[in-house]
Amino acid sequence: MLLIFINIINIDMLVILVVIINGFYVKQPKINIFLIKEMYDKTKNQ
Repeated sequence: MLLIFINIINIDMLVILVVIINGFYVKQPKINIFLIKEMYDKTKNQ
């Protein structure tokens, strides 16, 4: 997972990461799981 973040450093990934971190603070795990899945699919398709 860390290697993916290191290899793919672009604005979209940073925005998604910030949203996920904010989501953890707000305690909305369903949204976090959805965003993580989206992020995983995005990195997989590149």
